[in-house]
Amino acid sequence: MSITSKDNIGSKWEEGFLTREKVKIHFNKFNVSAEKTEKYIVFLHGLGESASKYNHIAEDLNLDSNTGYLSVDLRGHGLSSGDDLHIDSYDDYEKDLCFFIKNIIKDKKYIVVAHSTGALVSLYCLAKKSIKPQKLLLSSVFLGIRYPTKLIPKFVFNFIVTFINMMGLSKWRFPSPTKNMKFIDNPYTTSKLRFDEIIRDKRYLRGPSLAWVSASLQAIKFVFSRKNIENIKQDINIFLPLKDLVVDSNATFKWCRKLRFFSQASVLSIVFFNSKHEIFYEQDRIYKKAIKLLKVWIN
Repeated sequence: MSITSKDNIGSKWEEGFLTREKVKIHFNKFNVSAEKTEKYIVFLHGLGESASKYNHIAEDLNLDSNTGYLSVDLRGHGLSSGDDLHIDSYDDYEKDLCFFIKNIIKDKKYIVVAHSTGALVSLYCLAKKSIKPQKLLLSSVFLGIRYPTKLIPKFVFNFIVTFINMMGLSKWRFPSPTKNMKFIDNPYTTSKLRFDEIIRDKRYLRGPSLAWVSASLQAIKFVFSRKNIENIKQDINIFLPLKDLVVDSNATFKWCRKLRFFSQASVLSIVFFNSKHEIFYEQDRIYKKAIKLLKVWIN
């Protein structure tokens, strides 16, 4: 494990790497002190993004001296190693996250805050009982694909993905969703300023591999299973943007109903009526509401 201070991400920020089975896991640390930190917030980003994209969240939470903030690059994202936006199974994400928690958080308390794909990773780990956060806050949860399946029935798309993946074309890439995209057509944010920031960095929002999509469909199926839902005990707060055109919000509503019926956990869904997918990259009035609610949830 290596941890180094980085002036370019602020005086309170550090970044480090863990190595698990030759895969380097990159993470950022904010407001962390070996002497003072009693609990952590662990942030997991979405597809094609990185931990550093959401550094502003930690800075706007005004954390007390006892609460540290950790954000992790999923393998194949950001500065973590692994094939770019490619994975054969969410078991790899699960093992990476468990390894990170064991080595960095150890036996201290923690809360998970996760966005989109990061939210699915969190639920997958919960359903497997491999992580034990106090509670979770999940935004724009990836529990169903909305794009590109708007053009064809979902079951047809799922069959095509599974079949082509079995034919040995697992590393075939979907096209980048942001290529030549204009603000008026974007599904991510209603803020022109934030949209420009998103598409400016070419590392973000690249096209995933076919295997990644196939693995995601399997993970979604896993977390929808009644048997696996019964394993979830932690309380969950979900931020649900009503104008989300990236993931299927109806699938999130359906999953929440199943959780309430089959699990002892409680789930609170908060609808953001004027927000698109990127709640934490939205107009100030939407973003500030999200931060205010997040502060209440973690305290």
